[in-house]
Amino acid sequence: MKYIYKKKNYKLFFYVLDAFLSAGVFIAKLFFKKRNTDIKNILVIRIDHIGDVINASIVLEPIRKTFPFARIDFLAPSWAYSIVEHNPFIDKVIKFVPPWFSRPSRGIFAQIKGVAALSKIIKVGGYDAVIDLRGDFRHILAMFIVRVQCRVGYGITGGKALLTNSPEYRDIILHESIRNLELLKSIGVSAPSAELKLYFSQTAENNAKQILRDFNIFKKYIVFHMFPGHESKVWEFEKFFTVMKHVWEQKKLIPVIIGGREDREKIEALIQKSSLNIPRIVNLAGMAGLGEVYYILRGADIFIGVDSAPAHLSAIAGAKTIVLFSGINEPRQWAPRASNVKIVFPGSGKSLANISAKDVCGVIDEIFWGTITEE
Repeated sequence: MKYIYKKKNYKLFFYVLDAFLSAGVFIAKLFFKKRNTDIKNILVIRIDHIGDVINASIVLEPIRKTFPFARIDFLAPSWAYSIVEHNPFIDKVIKFVPPWFSRPSRGIFAQIKGVAALSKIIKVGGYDAVIDLRGDFRHILAMFIVRVQCRVGYGITGGKALLTNSPEYRDIILHESIRNLELLKSIGVSAPSAELKLYFSQTAENNAKQILRDFNIFKKYIVFHMFPGHESKVWEFEKFFTVMKHVWEQKKLIPVIIGGREDREKIEALIQKSSLNIPRIVNLAGMAGLGEVYYILRGADIFIGVDSAPAHLSAIAGAKTIVLFSGINEPRQWAPRASNVKIVFPGSGKSLANISAKDVCGVIDEIFWGTITEE
């Protein structure tokens, strides 16, 4: 059995636990009658970061096509709610923020309360099938406690014996969106040509247009995202400003910086300290939600950012997208997948400090002119 834990004691614990669970489930099957397997109510779970929820959304259209008359709900964390809020292939989005996503992580009693809360959501929903796309033991345990008849997931953190449908987790490099689709095969869902799409409200589009009007941005702008969720994905700000100077001098593109509300003051301070000879740099950090950011990216000439949610939004929005991808992760598994995406990768295990501003300027030049920047 494949476990994704890095610590050996965790692997050993869940190996032993799964052995006991397998024996228990086998015995239980001898005494409990198998229930009806008609699937009429489905819950899809992806409690994770925004980029992970984006990659998870690829399963929704194929599920709807296979089960056209079923009720399909999606369980998402509050910070990624808007990613699936307007998806036409689901009936309802349920917000759930488990304690295991708190920083610092909470103790065992909080974990138990979280599993109990999730079990209640599943029970109240009356779901015939629950699909956990994260492969989380706590999610698996919750659906088993409620005795959901069709329990789908990867047992990569333990609990495989508690699942009714658990295909092999192939130990090869696969993009997360493809791995999500592979899981569905166990319930008869096939989607060889599925692609990622996002759906946001008309209000979000109108708000995005108004934001651009308020800053007198009507065309020829480049969007930057400088602050990732993890320090290992940070690229030096001086290099970002060097790239801004390059695109202004070469293409007269207005730099527009996006980010969270907590980034706004930091960005303002960095702009003030910079000595760039650019008429203006627009700081939109904290001024636009995910839907507004998506539509702002649709109108951009290009996007440059670190490995984070806006890079996925840009790729799907259709903007020319350059992603600075740290060597701590494998881009073939986690990076946005689209023909409009260029990945700048320092190499496995290497930090973004190994990527120079000249490297990024060269990719920009190649996109616009098919040439590489000279010294």
